[in-house]
Amino acid sequence: MGELEEQHEVTLPAYYIARYPTTVAQFTAFVQASRFRPGAPECLEGPPNHPVVWVSWYEALEYCRWLVERLRGATGDQLGGSKLEESHQRFWEGLRDGDLVVTLPSEAEWEKAARGTDGRRYPWGRERPDLDLANYGSHFGEPAFGMTSAVGCFPRGATPEGVQDLAGNVWELTRTLMGTDLLEGKEGWVRSFVPRWWTRSLLGKPWMGPEFGYPYDPADGREDLEAGADVDRAVRGGSWTVDARRLRCAFRDGLPPTSRHSADGFRVSVSPA
Repeated sequence: MGELEEQHEVTLPAYYIARYPTTVAQFTAFVQASRFRPGAPECLEGPPNHPVVWVSWYEALEYCRWLVERLRGATGDQLGGSKLEESHQRFWEGLRDGDLVVTLPSEAEWEKAARGTDGRRYPWGRERPDLDLANYGSHFGEPAFGMTSAVGCFPRGATPEGVQDLAGNVWELTRTLMGTDLLEGKEGWVRSFVPRWWTRSLLGKPWMGPEFGYPYDPADGREDLEAGADVDRAVRGGSWTVDARRLRCAFRDGLPPTSRHSADGFRVSVSPA
């Protein structure tokens, strides 16, 4: 499932994106500090330096909301000390003034981080994936790790800017809508084995509707955080389970915001409010 989209140009305001996916240790700190009760307690059982998995899109957003309050509480110390670099100054002032918010990246923000301004096929460039570059392939009979891996253990797979794990390891949730899931509420095996082309050709209608496809238009409602649970959110980057094709920067797929899986995680961005 999923699709590759043609390139087109999108202008984005300045934003920040985490170097790594959110880890089990970081999510555990959130749960302990906020007394949040995750829907799947096993999300806290993985190795501390692995990406947190078994969390839903809604739970990822709760983590973001907690983190922004923690960071805003630190702005006084950060801005009241020694002189900061200009980009760091803008970051802390933006948080203090409410101009910036911690959230999930939009699809466009995620893709810009992965593809860069030079239009890379993969986050590291054009070289085909191998197990020195990314963690993938466990469900496709390829030599693989068979589970998530510690964040940052594929430095050769980093972008030139230093962002890591954008290909493989875990699918990364975004805040962007993809469309209404016609199989919402069906058993997991149905969702896994009924392909999109089947619903298009035999049902005579698209897999998802409304379809938030490309060209990317941030003004068409696709960034609505209040949309219902029947609307899929876009995920990017592939995971430890998928084949190499799904690691391409242009590959996109969608998941219901209530979904939890051993191959789904997230990283945060700091984006304009």
